[in-house]
Amino acid sequence: MKIERIKIEGLWHEFNINWSLYPDVNILVGGNGSGKSTVLDLIHTIMPPFRMGRFFSHKAEKITIWGENDYKIECVNFDDSFLNLEKKAKQDPSYNKLYEDIFTDLKKKEGSVVNLAIDASFTQFFHGEKNITKHLMESKINVDVIDTLDSPIDEDETLSSSFRELKKKRPLTVMDKALFDSMEQYSFYIGKLASNLESRALKGRTISLSFVKDLYAQKHLFAEVLNDFFKETGKTVDFSEPKPSFVLSSGKHISMYDLSSGEKQVLYIFLKVLLQEKKDYILFMDEPEVSLHIDWQEKLIENILRINPNCQLIITTHSPSLLNVKWRDKTVNLEKIKTDVR
Repeated sequence: MKIERIKIEGLWHEFNINWSLYPDVNILVGGNGSGKSTVLDLIHTIMPPFRMGRFFSHKAEKITIWGENDYKIECVNFDDSFLNLEKKAKQDPSYNKLYEDIFTDLKKKEGSVVNLAIDASFTQFFHGEKNITKHLMESKINVDVIDTLDSPIDEDETLSSSFRELKKKRPLTVMDKALFDSMEQYSFYIGKLASNLESRALKGRTISLSFVKDLYAQKHLFAEVLNDFFKETGKTVDFSEPKPSFVLSSGKHISMYDLSSGEKQVLYIFLKVLLQEKKDYILFMDEPEVSLHIDWQEKLIENILRINPNCQLIITTHSPSLLNVKWRDKTVNLEKIKTDVR
């Protein structure tokens, strides 16, 4: 499922946002402090599996996402008196369920509830007019959020034993952890390709050269794209082993943890896209130009779509290099989709 339209009501109690999206590329631009990153965060905050703290959705009064095939996600937030919640529910049926749940709970308590302060959030999922479960909606949506800003690893974060051992040998960051996890998934992906060959052989079916080429086509395209990017930094990517390694012009192999921040970012983005295996996929990126050379910015989007043509990109940016002629029609200024709350 891809997103067709987004409506955010009462952003900071000042603005409404109404944004119709393309199925492939969507670029949101705006000045510093305009709220474009907040808009991006609000969208994916209410989408399963809820990667960001739910409190973030309170920046808006109501967020609605319409998806393909008549699916819808609706999140309402309320921070006012119970009496005003009752009035709001009469004006907007979206608030009925929140009102009913709170009213049922308050009925059990004694005393007046008219001036009782309410601070609550409620998210519902629909297919047509029918309510559906979060689990069912999650099965319809395939979402990734790529954070381009690196930071130290939280000491309280749960780490695998293998990553803890690696961390003892060198300082590692959140991006390094993300790369580690993605590379583990890549190893599984390569193993699955080999299993397909083995299964075909065990069944006595012919393994032709064209079959092998088709099976490994996306992996080879991934290798081609990475090497095209990395040649500009004097490196090649060696795919002769289950996990790729990185080769300097001197012939020395280095770890992915020794790459520059821009190289790590490119590697991580393309790994995430490859591992979706061309399935429908929504990818959020906030200012992906951070740490990327201008030449890389110019060809980032088209290469993401080469690896997964079924990816829907939702991006915020300041970079004129990302906003080249090819994507001009896919670009919208936040001011054009923003109206004042009346």
